Amino acid sequence: MGPRLHRLAALLAVVLGGGGISQVQAVPAEVFGKHGGNFWGWGSNERGQLGMSSSAGKMRAPTYGSDLWPGWEGVNATKVVVGQPQGQGEFTIVLTLDGRLFSFGDCRSGTLGVAAEFCSVDNCAAVDSCQKTPQLVDFSAYESETWFPPTIVDVAAGEKFAVALASNGLVFAWGDGYYNGIANGCCTLASGCAGCTTYYTPVLASGLNGAALGNSLPVAIAAGPNFLFVTTDAGGVWVVGTNAKGQLGLGHTNEIYIPTQNTNLDSPRVIRVGLFHGAAITKDGAVVVWGEWRNGAT
Repeated sequence: MGPRLHRLAALLAVVLGGGGISQVQAVPAEVFGKHGGNFWGWGSNERGQLGMSSSAGKMRAPTYGSDLWPGWEGVNATKVVVGQPQGQGEFTIVLTLDGRLFSFGDCRSGTLGVAAEFCSVDNCAAVDSCQKTPQLVDFSAYESETWFPPTIVDVAAGEKFAVALASNGLVFAWGDGYYNGIANGCCTLASGCAGCTTYYTPVLASGLNGAALGNSLPVAIAAGPNFLFVTTDAGGVWVVGTNAKGQLGLGHTNEIYIPTQNTNLDSPRVIRVGLFHGAAITKDGAVVVWGEWRNGAT
């Protein structure tokens, strides 16, 4: 069975326009709110996930970005994503208007997209392998390409990996390759992801580019702790990763090691995922949900 359809008598949408808050990202420990090109952060900072360049354990009140780190002065942020911790994953990535990515926080699985030696420059209160000062995600491995540096237009974060989408349709990923959202070919049907390693800087996700997606271009990405959704310009949806709770919406619970098209979803307007479930607004305006129903999630 595909995603379960819930037709709502009334759809409550929280959209604060006219200069109000346009985005909120929250995990159990920290919160980021965005307003225009600016943002605020507050909550836990034991792993540097607020990017404060200090050893402060917590920020109890909402604090303006440039007061967290002076380097944010004059930077326009278009999106802030936070990792989805289940033991690790307390990190943050900020996408800017000019297509750059800054990252900070827990780096034990290479989730910051920076060279390994930068992961432990600023030791944090709770873990050594972290970075409490925002760093630019490092795409220098591709500096010989005509499109370098890539202009990033979307970003998503799991627990031990992160994924970025460039304006030319290329998908990059970094982090623990065993969490098969990396989709760079290291996972196979025969051996699963046993041959994967940790990728500290971005690698091209070959399984999510070009011919692998039916010669269509990715236009949106969404990540759970260890799974990934990619929507293309042709309206197709491709998924990869853990599926024990049916969180990929395929109608079964088999692990997906190689990106696979989810034919239960056709041209969705938007997809959002949680720890073990997902939801989408279809092209007809209906709301569909799938995955684990615990706590009323679906």
